[in-house]
Amino acid sequence: MFGDERSDSIELWDDSFFIRLDMRRFNAALARSIVGLAAADGLMLGMVETGHLLPASYPMLLRQIVQSRALKFARDPIGTLSV
Repeated sequence: MFGDERSDSIELWDDSFFIRLDMRRFNAALARSIVGLAAADGLMLGMVETGHLLPASYPMLLRQIVQSRALKFARDPIGTLSV
């Protein structure tokens, strides 16, 4: 396990991995690196919030992030929870 469960983190397991990007302090360099590694290995990105599978594309990842509840919550926690 790399990182912090309250920030960006990467969990590597025998048969899978999980990557969490902290929307409070978005690390674009880390996100680009992750997408680059996924693209190089022909992997897709799985979005936990929606269950969508995306091609490893940074612009597509950004579109998902902009529409995400996680980003809305990071910007306005009370407003997001009251909806």
